[in-house]
Amino acid sequence: MRGDEDIKSMKIKEDKPYKPLEDCKDVGEYVDQFDIKDFQNADASENTTGGEQISKNEYAAVIEYMQDNKKSSKIRALKLNRAMNMDGEEVSVESMHSLPDNEKNYKVLAYDLTDPDSDEHVVVFKGTEGAKEWKDNVEGIGKEDTQAQLDAYNFIKSIKGKDNITVVGHSKGGNKAMYCTIRCDNIKKCVAMDGQGFSDEFMKKYDVQILGRASKIKNISYCSDYVHPLMRAIPGSKQLYTGSGYGSNGVRSVAECHSPNSILTYTTDKNGKLILTDEFNYTSETDSIKLIRGLVEYIMYSDCEDKKGLIEYIARIVGEIGGNREEFIKALKNGDKEILDTDKLTTIIAYLIKYCNENNIDGKQLFQLLHDIHVLDDMPLWKEVIVYEALDKLLIYFKQNEKDQNYVLPYVVTILAFIMNRDVNVSYNGFGVPAVNINWGKSNNEDTERWIKLSAGILGNIKSKYNNISPNAKKPYNLGTLKPITVLSDFREATSPMMYYNLQGIQKSLSMMEKAISNDSVKLNADSGLSGKAYESFSKVSAFYDTLYNNVHELIQNTKQQTESIYNAVIELENQ
Repeated sequence: MRGDEDIKSMKIKEDKPYKPLEDCKDVGEYVDQFDIKDFQNADASENTTGGEQISKNEYAAVIEYMQDNKKSSKIRALKLNRAMNMDGEEVSVESMHSLPDNEKNYKVLAYDLTDPDSDEHVVVFKGTEGAKEWKDNVEGIGKEDTQAQLDAYNFIKSIKGKDNITVVGHSKGGNKAMYCTIRCDNIKKCVAMDGQGFSDEFMKKYDVQILGRASKIKNISYCSDYVHPLMRAIPGSKQLYTGSGYGSNGVRSVAECHSPNSILTYTTDKNGKLILTDEFNYTSETDSIKLIRGLVEYIMYSDCEDKKGLIEYIARIVGEIGGNREEFIKALKNGDKEILDTDKLTTIIAYLIKYCNENNIDGKQLFQLLHDIHVLDDMPLWKEVIVYEALDKLLIYFKQNEKDQNYVLPYVVTILAFIMNRDVNVSYNGFGVPAVNINWGKSNNEDTERWIKLSAGILGNIKSKYNNISPNAKKPYNLGTLKPITVLSDFREATSPMMYYNLQGIQKSLSMMEKAISNDSVKLNADSGLSGKAYESFSKVSAFYDTLYNNVHELIQNTKQQTESIYNAVIELENQ
């Protein structure tokens, strides 16, 4: 809310001047200053507020929720303790007070909020801010730690002597929150929203810490959000999804899928006023997002030289171009290199087709992806069927290298015509190949010929790249169960939570074994009316099972005692 001019222009009660958070005693005072009536009565289709794709009446519903002390007492009680700026520097409330009015909007990347009653800390990380952070996003694809992550880590570590910190954040802020949770031993809980994943290099470096701390993390994403599937989710963390596709939770476009409020659930009262509920509509990822996730990992583990550039471009084409279909079509028509990087786009198409062929993804699933990112917009069923078939033929063409280009060219031109909203009439010859009649507008024949030549060139380029893809050049890094401890810092950083984690598992197994031993129905016995050899065999089996249970029980007891001894030794070593 801090950097959003529309929010700060919201009417203030009693016509008083707007007060930033640092000038308020707590969050409650900050949100109570707003008169939200104008925002509540705004048209739902009105342009979204600021750059976060939140409509005015959605914002009003959030603020109204926070103005209700019964619903939001814990949030309202939080007080600003300090902040972190764009350079990763700590900023005190006192210095924020002394800033002149024209500098009050300087970029804040994190707030450290405290509850004065419990002395708990809630650290809030903001999403990507500016070109510097976009560059940092890309660097995270192949690095153990990025500068933005290290800045966030240092901000948390500077909270001295606390082990009651909750970290939250959206998008890149969610990534920072998860990063800090893995690296810091003083974080109690992490709630990320639409946070993107991490590199294999990060997984390798912090595998022990991940095993010990991942269970603290909850990453909530909108089911069609296109940022959270970038890179790998932290194993052992809770990955939850809300919504059920476009149109729910007030989400009306692909761009809004990554809005910070897309995970929330709204309802309306009897007067039609939008109300924020305190429930989450949990569901699963859409198939299209699963496809994007698979494609990203496919690129990550291929021999591609420009992995960073391609993954960044996937996010861009889905978020920016997919969010504005008209811009995409305009770029397609004009060859606009600022928006449409043809080399990256054809490379991604080659990888997408290869991934689909290797994972038995058909034309219908591929169509759904293009539809969900608005490359192909809503169309009647007869058009959809033509596109399904065209995409299927395209996949087969690439899979079977002996196919001639002329076999698939009419299908490619058909897909392009649908993307550009041209009228298409399709008839089929005796061999089932479509004869396409497309209304391109003026100079119909000349335009058709030009697009066929252009399509042939693009198709040849994609085919060349497709044939040069070597998938699975390296395997994903898989976390082990325990890492050998070689230096004392490993004890301080991660061993205690690891020992506790494994001790819990042993205790659970022990409990199950003790339950089995004490349960008479589990034990085999001879009281079954058997006689002769059958009775003799049954007695032997019964004795065998009794011995087995006793041996395993003794083994688990010994292991438990040994582990407890190791755990206590580690605690003593840490104290020394």
